[in-house]
Amino acid sequence: MSIIKSKIANWLLPEQLKTLPFIQRHLSEKPQWNAWDTKNAIENGLKASVWVYRCINKRAKAVASIPWYVEERVGDTWQRVPNHPIEVLLTEPNPFMTGQKLMEYLVNHLDLSGNALWKIVKARGVPVEFWPIVPDTNVIRPVPHRNTFLSHYEYQIDPGNILRIEPNEIIHFKTVDPANYYWGLSPIQVAAKVIDTDIESVNWNKISLQNRAVTDGIFSFSHPLTKVQWEEARAQIREQHQGSGNSHTPWVLGSGATWHQMSLSPVEMDFLQSRKYNREEICAVFDVPPILVGSQDAASYNNYSTARRAFYEDSIVPLLDDIRECLDMALVPYWDTKARDPGEQNSIRLMYDLNNVTALQEEFGEKVKNAEILYNMGIPLEQINQRLELGFMDLELRELESEEQQ
Repeated sequence: MSIIKSKIANWLLPEQLKTLPFIQRHLSEKPQWNAWDTKNAIENGLKASVWVYRCINKRAKAVASIPWYVEERVGDTWQRVPNHPIEVLLTEPNPFMTGQKLMEYLVNHLDLSGNALWKIVKARGVPVEFWPIVPDTNVIRPVPHRNTFLSHYEYQIDPGNILRIEPNEIIHFKTVDPANYYWGLSPIQVAAKVIDTDIESVNWNKISLQNRAVTDGIFSFSHPLTKVQWEEARAQIREQHQGSGNSHTPWVLGSGATWHQMSLSPVEMDFLQSRKYNREEICAVFDVPPILVGSQDAASYNNYSTARRAFYEDSIVPLLDDIRECLDMALVPYWDTKARDPGEQNSIRLMYDLNNVTALQEEFGEKVKNAEILYNMGIPLEQINQRLELGFMDLELRELESEEQQ
């Protein structure tokens, strides 16, 4: 529990908590709907755009590869607790799903709808299983409450059959929508127009190669054609022009035909350049460097290595921090009674391990070299650790100093 939260809890009396102004009264007890359709995002975004799929898949695989563990406060230090129930749950969330797949679903749901929800299954009052729920307001909806912020969730099993789920049975991960406290804003919703444009570009190119569905121009004749002559001319045009094998080949047509240009060619439309801009905008929305999804612009080992590091630092680590905060708030109180007391600090916390991420280890090696230089200049290890954010605990620093003295 943060110090700020503790102070707020002390300032406000129970009567004041019931009249908090940030809860709009017209929202109270009304299920929150969202016009954004997750099913549509999957069909027309994830499955239709190679760049959307690559970005989301890249983020999901990266997050799912990071292991989680629990630490316990011992005096002024934190020590790892092997095989803590929370760690076991995140490794084996239910009998039919691994922890890696659960995290992949989480990131996919967040990127597609802005929300990811887990149903908590309890036994003897503590969580024993997690099950992901498709985050569509046609399936599940939060119901606000003017006094307790959230009343419950409505889960629609089938038309006319709605199940009430209590807030403590759901873990709700969500992005920030400034206009909605209860439902997140999807990144793919922000990029919808760009994604649609890119998909239409691909469709246009495909159709134009297949049968020239976009009229490039008109053949006009100096004299009226009989139906037989018209069919013959039409057959010749199809034979010579239809299909990718006949693209850009010379045409031969008699009877005094004259060609009139009616549309722009792919070169004139700058087709490839347009798709490049679309790709870069889509990658920007998902915080994925374009080089990581297949872009070969200025590709080199150094550029790729730098992009991988930036990807983890700017995209994955902030996402992991958000996930950790949400899991801490939802799960720690089950095993840490102090977490329920506004005046107490948590005795356990959830952490993630980045030690096996190669892209970040390269940066850590550079930090170690700088740390050695600073240490040789006489700067204490504790200050070096804090300044360079090496991540060592006080106990580990004392062990390093002891080894150095020996």
